[in-house]
Parts: sequence; C-alpha cells; structure tokens
Amino acid sequence: MIEHRQFVLPSKSLVSSTLTAIKIGTDPICRMCLRPGRVRQITRHHLVPDSWFRRQPDSLRTIRNAHANIVPLCRPCHDRVDSRDLEERAEARRHLRRSLAQQEIAFAIQVRGREWLDENYPRLIESG
Repeated sequence: MIEHRQFVLPSKSLVSSTLTAIKIGTDPICRMCLRPGRVRQITRHHLVPDSWFRRQPDSLRTIRNAHANIVPLCRPCHDRVDSRDLEERAEARRHLRRSLAQQEIAFAIQVRGREWLDENYPRLIESG
C-alpha cells in the first residue's frame, strides 16, 4: 500500500552512496555495543525499513541505502533491534535512538515523519 502523504526527498547530503560505503567500510563499529567489525561482523540496519521502500515510487526506492538511513550494527545487536519480542525490540531501539546522528534523525523524519520516528525508535524515558 502506498501512503498518501506528501514526501520531501532528503537533500543530497543525506543520500550519498560514497558516504554509505565509508560508514560501513574499512573499520566499522557497532553503534550499540561499540565492538569493532574485526571482532563482530557488522551489518547494515535500515532505519526506515527496506520493505517499506519496496512499496514506494521509484524516486523513493532509490534512496533506501542512503548513508543517513544505514546504521552499522553487529549481528547480535541487529537481531535485538529487529526482535519479534516487542519488549526486547523496544529496549534495543531506545538504546539505538540515543546513538543516532542528526543526519539519520533528519532522514527518518523527512521520509516518514517525526511521529513515525518516535513510535519506532522511542526516546529514553527520563526518570526523576
């Protein structure tokens, strides 16, 4: 199903394929556990899921691997972020949200909206 909201394609500074290669390239580090790729294989986590992009017009499909949509995660952390256990997934995504760069947050908001970002990658609940 294609959504009926107006999309603003992210700026070119958020969709560089060269920067995607650099981000995952030479010696990547898992954004959650901070282990380097030489210790644990690093995977690409899509903030806005690949499956969502496949249902969109071509103009959006072409940016699914934009560097601002990719977060380097080791396999165990990636599995937690995509877990079927909703509590485990929510906790992992709260942890991941803390590590997101401004470009990654901007990309998700431009493509899906702030409400989607906050629902799928909730902020930490501050106590006190």
